[in-house]
Amino acid sequence: MIISIVMLPELLAFQDRQMGEVDIERPLRLGEFFSNTNSGWLKLAYRLGLGITVILYFLLCEVFAGGILLVLNLFYDLPSGLILFVLTTGSFLAILLYRQIKRALASIRLPSSSPSSPSTP
Repeated sequence: MIISIVMLPELLAFQDRQMGEVDIERPLRLGEFFSNTNSGWLKLAYRLGLGITVILYFLLCEVFAGGILLVLNLFYDLPSGLILFVLTTGSFLAILLYRQIKRALASIRLPSSSPSSPSTP
């Protein structure tokens, strides 16, 4: 656990470099949402907006972790404090994704033919 906390800044920098190489104009693929580059989430944020993307990511984390807790609760008597842990962990992961995608979207250069760029007569 200590090693993963110490290595977190390097991991985030590595993921930032990988997100900078993502072509956001390419179509979305399901496998991109489960890769370690978060490229699918970046493409989704570019298309739908950052807020909606982070909410969807948080809900996916909670459904996944809640499903695991539900299955484990069938076999073991789990303490109710685990629900708070799952919510906290999901929130922390959503905040990390938000910051990472926000940095990546800020560094993306829009094509010159985009509607937001000023046109020359």
